[in-house]
Amino acid sequence: MNWPAYPEYKASGVDWLGDVPAGWTMDRLKHAFSRVNRSYSVNAETVTVFRDGEVTRRSNRRTDGFTEADKYIGYQGINPGDLAIHAMDGFAGAIGVSDSAGKCSPVVSVCSAKADADPYFYAHILRHIARSGYLTAIAKGVRERSTDFRWADAQGLLVPFPPASEQQRIADFLERETAKIDALIDKQNQLIATLREDRTATITHAVTKGLNPDAEMKDSQVLVLPPLPAHWEVRAVKHLGQLVTGSTPPTDELANYTEGTEGFPWYRPEDLDTSGRPSVASRLLTVSGRATVPYLKSPAVFVVSIGATLGKIGYSEVDGSSNQQITAIVGSSNAKFVYYALSASHSQIWASSMGNTIPIISAGRLGAVRLPVPPADEQNQIAAFLDDQCAVIDALIKKSTEVIAMLLEYRSALITAAVTGKIDVREAA
Repeated sequence: MNWPAYPEYKASGVDWLGDVPAGWTMDRLKHAFSRVNRSYSVNAETVTVFRDGEVTRRSNRRTDGFTEADKYIGYQGINPGDLAIHAMDGFAGAIGVSDSAGKCSPVVSVCSAKADADPYFYAHILRHIARSGYLTAIAKGVRERSTDFRWADAQGLLVPFPPASEQQRIADFLERETAKIDALIDKQNQLIATLREDRTATITHAVTKGLNPDAEMKDSQVLVLPPLPAHWEVRAVKHLGQLVTGSTPPTDELANYTEGTEGFPWYRPEDLDTSGRPSVASRLLTVSGRATVPYLKSPAVFVVSIGATLGKIGYSEVDGSSNQQITAIVGSSNAKFVYYALSASHSQIWASSMGNTIPIISAGRLGAVRLPVPPADEQNQIAAFLDDQCAVIDALIKKSTEVIAMLLEYRSALITAAVTGKIDVREAA
């Protein structure tokens, strides 16, 4: 939708802002907010400032993945309506208005709005400044992918001061419009989730039931496997190929991937394409790397064998290698079928893993994972069938992903245009 511009503009004097409506003024953020340091009750829940701008009790989002302090030294109270600026993650968007009462880390600047300031409007302003990269430019870097942006830095920022009623109208407009966009994004995410479930179900059915619905079935004699076609076998992975654990060579043997660079692929977990299409390594090793890492003849099936993505499966049709987080299966008579069969065995792989903090499955344990194995001609038919079916599903997932990206881009542009006065939403219904 095309929104009108203001009838008249003037220079703001601020590079990241440009021209602003003639009726707006410019001033320091400290004239809109005051830093506060409140006490909190004994039973107060922890409130977190998330990078998507939501400021809420942890229990409203998730309870895992956080480290709770034994003693909440320096923690402070926070109330609904407070503007919260995360000193370390503000550059990435961890700025917003709290919807909860509780306690929060001393790394958060808790700010109370003055009478003529709408905290929601200024949260959008500060997140826009963060997205522009300006916070990173003026803040003090203290660790990778982070900055140190505290109230001492924030309070001096020059920001626009529309009339108070106009701030509220802009904030209300953005709440209404972004809710519509977010609803569309949620529908696309739900569609993607459904498509992925369909994809998994299609693979699982094909590699355990085959393509003949009239095939005679038998008990697999394996607790984790369903009944299988009577003429199929069950074999351990170690009998379907050689298992090779990868490694990381010395730093001087690594080279950034460049088209035409001599060397061979070195796969990491993030390089593995789970669609069944051949994975593409983002880095190449120099030829000398063959002396220090296993060299794998294609086709190869890759299994992430350590870390949060344990059980992620990839497939390659190019000779290469992998890092120590990946176990490769080479020398299989039908690598593509093994790829699909392992893709349907994620729960079996996790059940065979060890480690409390970091999950890991050894080559020996992975080799003991048992897979249904049809005759060679059926393996080929099933692999070809799944290539076709998964390609259709993956195309739909890609389309939905692209729609989400466009919606997010539009959402960001709409917020920026509204809070910087590039569009006039005062009369928007």
